[in-house]
Amino acid sequence: MKRKNLILIAILFAIAIIYIVYKQLPSNLTSAKIALKNSHLINKISIIPEDKSPIILTKAKHWSVNKKYEANKKSIELLLQTLSGLQISEVTNKTIATENKTGTIIKLFEGKVLKKKIKIIEFVKARKATLIEVDDIKKYIYANVPGLVNDLKTRIVANPLYWRTRKIISLPANQIAKLSIDYQKKEKSFSLQQNYQLTINDYLGNSIDFDKEKADFYLANFFNIHFEKAITTYSILQKEALQKQNPLFILTLLDKTGNKYSIKGYPMPNEDEPENIDTNRFIALINNDSEVVIMKYYDLDLILKTINYFGKK
Repeated sequence: MKRKNLILIAILFAIAIIYIVYKQLPSNLTSAKIALKNSHLINKISIIPEDKSPIILTKAKHWSVNKKYEANKKSIELLLQTLSGLQISEVTNKTIATENKTGTIIKLFEGKVLKKKIKIIEFVKARKATLIEVDDIKKYIYANVPGLVNDLKTRIVANPLYWRTRKIISLPANQIAKLSIDYQKKEKSFSLQQNYQLTINDYLGNSIDFDKEKADFYLANFFNIHFEKAITTYSILQKEALQKQNPLFILTLLDKTGNKYSIKGYPMPNEDEPENIDTNRFIALINNDSEVVIMKYYDLDLILKTINYFGKK
């Protein structure tokens, strides 16, 4: 009789545990509840980091970043794919000690209607899932996309460079108004201007006699100036330290609509031999020193000419 009572008590205890766990979950909280629906209708995405300016991705005919740069379509597709496939790994209650956790907030809009709001708090390696908050659900949720991604922060990057195409300058020759390249050795520097006619000056501002065919060929190479890789981990102090160095060169360009472009190149340590300088790549500050990227010398081979290049034979 005692054995039957023990079995009955064990069964009742198990039922009580299941009931308590079930009651902790909102009755309608499923993976389908947190996943993004109809991702193809999303035309605006706001990414709001804890301590940085918001990143606004908008779609008209094409996606753009902060209404200024062409967006990297692949990065946005990966983001929408990830949010559409979210699965709940575990749900926990908020407590006074744990509520109000900080994180990156992402808002997704269809037209002007907010369709989904998610706060990405932290990746928890032991759970193989990311702690998030979704919409107005009063629970913490551990979520991932099984077989695809566990750390959602790898798809929701709080740096505008991640969302941009790698293009820095993409201009036809006839849209370039002014251009200058300043080298450490000033006598190699030059400036170029297209107004009613093309003129080229040395570093002292003196106009030089130049080969028109060479100049035309030179100007035709600004259609696809791009970086190899964005550096998204540079701190403010690291960037300030870089700015204090003497750059290898400074390229400044003004197009005929008034847009300004700039590239400042700095030596880059070799990845395999940090004590040596990389002879194939360099670190660059672009867009008025606002962004840090890695570029290849090869990609600027037709751009980084000295004033002697333009001279007549």
